[in-house]
Amino acid sequence: IVNATPTKPSSPVEDAPPAVMKELNRVRISLAETELRERQLMRQISDLQRRNEALVQQREEGILAVGRLPAVEEQLQQTQVQYETLLAQHKAWNGFGQALDKIMAADKNEVSRNGPPELSVVQRFLEDCKARATDSEEQKELLQDEMNHLKASILPLEGKLLEAVKAEQDAHREKRDAERKLLVAERQATQSDTQQSLYKREIESLQKLIKTFDNLPLASLSTSSSSTGAGGAAKAMELSLSTAQEELRVVKEAKDRATEELESSQSELERVKEKFGKIRDALHDARTKADQAEQRANDAEALAGKGSFNPETTRVLHLEQTPLMEALKEEIQVLKRQLVEAGKAKTSVSAAADPTKLNKRLKENFKEQIGLFREGVYLATGYKVDMLPTTDRPTFRVRSMFAEQEEDHFMLKWPKDIGDGGPSSLDLLNTDLARQLTQTPSYQYMTKFNSLPAYMASVQLHLFEKQTMMM
Repeated sequence: IVNATPTKPSSPVEDAPPAVMKELNRVRISLAETELRERQLMRQISDLQRRNEALVQQREEGILAVGRLPAVEEQLQQTQVQYETLLAQHKAWNGFGQALDKIMAADKNEVSRNGPPELSVVQRFLEDCKARATDSEEQKELLQDEMNHLKASILPLEGKLLEAVKAEQDAHREKRDAERKLLVAERQATQSDTQQSLYKREIESLQKLIKTFDNLPLASLSTSSSSTGAGGAAKAMELSLSTAQEELRVVKEAKDRATEELESSQSELERVKEKFGKIRDALHDARTKADQAEQRANDAEALAGKGSFNPETTRVLHLEQTPLMEALKEEIQVLKRQLVEAGKAKTSVSAAADPTKLNKRLKENFKEQIGLFREGVYLATGYKVDMLPTTDRPTFRVRSMFAEQEEDHFMLKWPKDIGDGGPSSLDLLNTDLARQLTQTPSYQYMTKFNSLPAYMASVQLHLFEKQTMMM
């Protein structure tokens, strides 16, 4: 048996003659070159189409630009005209500025002869401003003199007002004393009247008793003896009655004297009130004059700063700042401050006249100072300290600004045993924050050194570092 491998059938191309194969290869190569040229031509065609579209778009834009060309030329001409106008105005203003500089340095007669009319207007305005400034200076001196005169008149009025307030207080005190004495005298008079009525009733009862003894059928001796005893008792009762009447008379005289003193104190009080009203009216007049002086100063300031002119017939060159105007403004501010200080002085005098208002103001000032002190302690140490109302010892609640929770706080209490030099530290009470910090190194400042300030500073640093690490 012979094993044979199958043979591959041959294609007609392989069996073709070499000349045919050569021609076939040439045709293939030319076909490939033709396809390559076709692709290149297609790309060129697409490029030409894009260029054609761009040219069409540029042509349309050119057509539109040609249509806008007259408008653009007209705008260009208008812009050129505006530029020439602005350039002419700039040159004119430069010339005006140079001429204005000459006004400041040259002779005013020469400028008025050679300069344009606008320069003459500016020159007149400057001269007017100088004249107004001079008038304002004179008015300021007058206002200063008037202010000094008002201050000089206010000082004695304030002294009189203080004296009147003191006299009124003394009159009120004397009136209260007189009323108290009058009440005591009235009570004594009432008691004396009561005792007198009691004495009269006792005398009447004794007289009835004596008449009863006289009607009894007794011996002459006993009758005489009893009548003698009853007569002695009657004399004693009459003596006590006369004594009570004398005491009642003395009490009535004391009551009359107290009433007279009360009437005199009331008349003195009315006189003091009338004097106080006059002084108050004088102060009101002085304050009105000061307000009028301030108004005149404001008017002078406005007159010196703006001036008066007719805007329809006058063109004004407004100067922003001049040294003279600034000096006038500073002087007017000084006058205003002096007026405010005078008003504060009058306010303080009126407040001193009312003890209730003064006490209220002192309380408000004290409360404000306490708030500022607590805020300063909080900003400087980082601890907010609140004093709690207690019955035995003062207790303080201390909260740190670096605490993790709002309820974390210390409780410090005033120690019981205080030596001659005062307490050296405070007692630290048991709170949640204090128990947590016993496990930290900061607690060693309490156990080893017994120093509360060092412990509080270490706790603040510990809480700050802990919060910073958390952030």
